[in-house]
Amino acid sequence: QLVFGSVDHRFESEIVDPDDYNTALDPDVKQDYLTCLFHRLPTLPRDGEIVGFSSMYTVNQDDVHPMIGETKVGGLWACNGFSGHGFKLAPAVGSLVAQQITGVRVGAWDTAVAHDFMGPYREPLTLKVKTHFA
Repeated sequence: QLVFGSVDHRFESEIVDPDDYNTALDPDVKQDYLTCLFHRLPTLPRDGEIVGFSSMYTVNQDDVHPMIGETKVGGLWACNGFSGHGFKLAPAVGSLVAQQITGVRVGAWDTAVAHDFMGPYREPLTLKVKTHFA
């Protein structure tokens, strides 16, 4: 079994209703994926069943960076919109959120990012190119 996906922006930019979206692999996307796969692995056998699915993740449409911080609803902290980058940002984000909640920076390992840098009410970050690869 071989599982693969894409980081091509054209496959990652569709805006859908989270309560009603197509979870099937679109035939045109399937063909594009297979063309890329066989280009890279030309000796790969071409028999067998090909199945696929689609899913979604959150993207901050303003600047594709996460929204992190306390909201206007007292005691409610937002930490979302990672555009697929949440896992790799988790240590710094955990440090940032802990500092925001406790008001304490415990050591050299903690991030020094300004607490409001990715806040829910900040101005969008200025980017040369607006893409989820930011």
